Amino acid sequence: MLMLFEMEFLYFFILSIFIQFTDANLSKRFEYKHSFKGPHLVQKDRTVPFWTYVGNAIASDDFVRLAPSLKSQRGLIWNKLPVEFPNWEVELTFKVAGRGRIGADGLAFWYTTGNEALTGPVFGAQDNWNGLGVFFDSFDNDGGSNNPYISAHLNDGTKKFDHQTDGNQNQLGGCMRDYRNKPFATKAKVRYENKVLSLSIHNGLTSSVTEDSFDVCKVIMDVDLQPGGHFSVSAATGGLADDHDIISFMAHSLRTEEEMKSKQAIADEERAKYDKEFEEYDKQLNEAKTEYQKENPEANAKEDEEEEFYDTGVKELKMIFDGQDHIHQSINAINRRLNELIGTSQQLATQIGQLAQQGAGVQQAGQVPAQPPATGTGTPAIQRHEVDHLIRNGNDLVQQLNQLKNSVEGIAREKRDAPPAPPSYEDQAGTQLIKNNVDEMKTILKQMQADAYVNSQKGGGASSCPEVSCLSTTYFGVFIVGQVVLLLLYSVYQSRKEAAAKKFY
Repeated sequence: MLMLFEMEFLYFFILSIFIQFTDANLSKRFEYKHSFKGPHLVQKDRTVPFWTYVGNAIASDDFVRLAPSLKSQRGLIWNKLPVEFPNWEVELTFKVAGRGRIGADGLAFWYTTGNEALTGPVFGAQDNWNGLGVFFDSFDNDGGSNNPYISAHLNDGTKKFDHQTDGNQNQLGGCMRDYRNKPFATKAKVRYENKVLSLSIHNGLTSSVTEDSFDVCKVIMDVDLQPGGHFSVSAATGGLADDHDIISFMAHSLRTEEEMKSKQAIADEERAKYDKEFEEYDKQLNEAKTEYQKENPEANAKEDEEEEFYDTGVKELKMIFDGQDHIHQSINAINRRLNELIGTSQQLATQIGQLAQQGAGVQQAGQVPAQPPATGTGTPAIQRHEVDHLIRNGNDLVQQLNQLKNSVEGIAREKRDAPPAPPSYEDQAGTQLIKNNVDEMKTILKQMQADAYVNSQKGGGASSCPEVSCLSTTYFGVFIVGQVVLLLLYSVYQSRKEAAAKKFY
């Protein structure tokens, strides 16, 4: 027994040296047309580039589920392009997981001839295949207690696969490896080089994968595989069921240095050919454009003008800057009108204060003011405490207008510093509403100033102010209503200012 173990160890040691030696003589070249990998594995139309999947296979952004954990499911994904290089290596990353201790049936890697993707009874693919099949058999059909089992099978299209014996009749070799329900994805490497087929497996117990972490499963000599076959992977379930997910399929061609140089030379020749065709097409295009410009000079001038002044980006920037300029001008106009309104209110408050001081001087001199006669309309004359209340309201109005002015100036500064944005219809409507309300308030205040001045002239001096009505109740009510309207206007303006600040920041 010990001698057998030593011979097996020596055998695998010699094989590892042989594989490393052959690796040093060949170079890998990634073949993207024979590979797939997530994320973004599928396109918008749910297809995998250069591949087609049939049966119960489902492709997602991260992996392809060949057979879900349901009974009697079959799925296959097949590469549309034939393999034109004789030596290759495929690294298959997959996960096989199920709820039970025993799973079924398994999955298979294929390199076969044929021009269509069809499902069948052999691990989801057709029987009587022509080429190579590497089977990852999860269920023990022959009762040998040797499953999960990885085996290689070669068929020339005339042999049928015997499920009861797990295909032992045409098996080239294999090994027993447990790949089910691993914490990480399992990786299998199938390498074909100069009629030597080698199978290696990573157990999926760790997330880090290196070349040294692969265990050699089997090396098979004298395997004849001709170029022109297609890669494919299939899976199937039976009475028991597992999820069979293919996470990536990475194919590499194995080439010598001379083949790599010749491949690069062919690529350079194709590039020179395409460059030459591009130069010819570009020359023809320029000649046709020049001829058209000679025949249509007006259209040429119009095209140049549109390119200069009607570029899409320039047009959008111009609209943005025009909108910002319109907002800035509107705010400046509001600021000017508010200054006028503040000045008018200050003059009115000063005049009312002077009239009140004159009335107080008369009372201190010992003159008793007569009761003002009732007007024909029945409106009572304004009293002294009403005048004092009006003065206080006027001062409050002046302060509020000053605050409103400062707020408008602050908004103007923020507009200048804020990123440009086109004016909306709501902004223009709100600006026009503020402008109209300010004009209305200005008109009311001017009318009040004129009436106050006329009343002061009719009084005949300082001694007549207490005997007549300096300000009627009607105008006082109008003044109070205007003040309320202005406060409402200010609150609306503040809410719009906060909404604008939220929009920009």
